[in-house]
Amino acid sequence: MGIFIQKIETNWTKKSRGNPGSTLRNAVPEKLPIKNIENADTPVLQYIIYNEGSFDKPSKNKIYQINDNSIRQHGLDFKYVDEGLEVGFWGRNKKFKKIGILKYNTWCQIKTNSRHPMEHTTGYTKTVLNIFYGEIDKAKEIVKNKKKSIEKD
Repeated sequence: MGIFIQKIETNWTKKSRGNPGSTLRNAVPEKLPIKNIENADTPVLQYIIYNEGSFDKPSKNKIYQINDNSIRQHGLDFKYVDEGLEVGFWGRNKKFKKIGILKYNTWCQIKTNSRHPMEHTTGYTKTVLNIFYGEIDKAKEIVKNKKKSIEKD
């Protein structure tokens, strides 16, 4: 059993709030195809970042194994319970929310938006977390073909 996390982060400023920037920004996918993943002892993270000016191509797209500390740094909390995997999320305001319990071979999606001051403007970030719990080698097929079992915005 394993955990796969696909984190898609989109960053922009006020420049992309109206057309045509907002149209391009809104076209950034909330779920991307999963590459083949080998079984791992620790959770696997695919971290994807889209930045203003290149919403059609990510500036970062890496897959790597992460530990408990990294899970927390990405705003997540996992606990194994009898029913499956309890998923929790730490918002930017440091408030903790229980998202729900993922049963084996299911996935969920968490979406969050934030605003942060920059030197001469305001920055915005949309984060989408697609989390799969189950047999890692089935993650690609299940996330592509099955409906998410939990969706939180």
